[in-house]
Amino acid sequence: TSLNGLHNLTSINGLLSITDNDGLTNLSSLENLTSINGNLIIRFNAALTSLSGLDNLDATTISSSSQGLTIQSNSQLSTCAIESVCDYLGVDMNVATIVGNATGCASREAVEMACPDMNPVGDVILASQAEVDAFAATYPNSTVINGDLQIGPNSGSSDITTVTGLSNIT
Repeated sequence: TSLNGLHNLTSINGLLSITDNDGLTNLSSLENLTSINGNLIIRFNAALTSLSGLDNLDATTISSSSQGLTIQSNSQLSTCAIESVCDYLGVDMNVATIVGNATGCASREAVEMACPDMNPVGDVILASQAEVDAFAATYPNSTVINGDLQIGPNSGSSDITTVTGLSNIT
């Protein structure tokens, strides 16, 4: 029902699997965990509602291998958009299986949409250099534009001289 006793844990040199704990409601005792150097698997925890507690985990220490990040069949889990998960999902090639959880954590796409400042939602119109620069500052880890991209105004000229702020867009 609790991970109390693990509050001093800062590093795991391999897989972290939190599986089949029907009474586990939170991961708050893992708040000092900063690295795992392996896969992160969270599945079949019927009462878990949030991944908070894994906020300080460095996303680069989650393996990008075949299992990478797995968040599966946690029927009450609706809050997955924590910093470490958002940072991990911000790299398109990182492997993630996110299925069978509650709304807000039902799929990779749902979590990405809930991540603050990860990717813009809808069409993006950048009519000036200031808007290009503001986009780069607002969405520094953005890799996808979920809509149309327009560079330059509908009519007239623009002061855009560089779009290097869009270099992460794939």
